[in-house]
Amino acid sequence: MLAPLGHAIDLGAQARHVLLIGEGTRIVQLIALAHASVTQDREVVLVNRGEDVFPAHWLSPEIEYRTDDAWSTELLAWADVIVTSGSEELYRALADAIRAPRYRLEPGFARVFVDVPMPCGTGACYACAVETTRGIQLACADGPAFDLIEFENRRVR
Repeated sequence: MLAPLGHAIDLGAQARHVLLIGEGTRIVQLIALAHASVTQDREVVLVNRGEDVFPAHWLSPEIEYRTDDAWSTELLAWADVIVTSGSEELYRALADAIRAPRYRLEPGFARVFVDVPMPCGTGACYACAVETTRGIQLACADGPAFDLIEFENRRVR
């Protein structure tokens, strides 16, 4: 599946259980990924952490929609991959929550959407630069989804 700009979001061939976590209206960024995952015979749980403004009846019946706690040990242990869209506070809390049942945050396990302006869409203007553990990355060219490990301590430029 292609993201708004940048690279396709590859969940990996081994990912059978997909946990998608959105915060309020940012859940909309995850809907297409949820439907694409279902067509690839993956089990999908979509969690809305925040104001429940999403009409869940628009989702495919194969997608489990929740508005409860995404940090449950059971749900985090069930997931093979996590993709989330929300605030930096959500990302920090997610990293801490993952470390509890899994003891460490593994590369490739959790991805986050960067919510920065992308005026040119090509990386020429450098407005979407974000700092990651690999150095400066451009959300429109290298993202907009980054590994949570790379993104955890980033600063927007």
